[in-house]
Amino acid sequence: YQFKSAKEKKIIWIAFIGLSTFSTGYSVFGNRELFNSLPMVLASIYFSVLSSYLFYKKAVDPQQDANDSFYIVNGAILFYFSSSFLFFAFANYFIRDHKNLLTMPNVHTIVLAITNIAYGIGLWVAAKPSYGVG
Repeated sequence: YQFKSAKEKKIIWIAFIGLSTFSTGYSVFGNRELFNSLPMVLASIYFSVLSSYLFYKKAVDPQQDANDSFYIVNGAILFYFSSSFLFFAFANYFIRDHKNLLTMPNVHTIVLAITNIAYGIGLWVAAKPSYGVG
């Protein structure tokens, strides 16, 4: 999906560069005793908002050509990053309780598996049949 206006592109690039700069600075100079969850929370918010914005743009302007695979892949992105937001936003609270420490990666793995299945379905739906074979 291509953004039409230069203003949309500029806002997205400024947010992306700001997020990248903050994440790099936090990784280098941040608190090393805590899990690096703050940049992941911000990245999850960024990509969730971007994915939601794409759904909004498709709802407002349905004239643009979009097939089912667009909605499946964009839905998978929204699902993954909104789930990651919850996972990483509360990571520091769960890490203090060592009983939950081993279950957190399992939850993230299940979310990632569901996302990858949705990616596969989206790519399968988007695949064009080859008529020259046979």
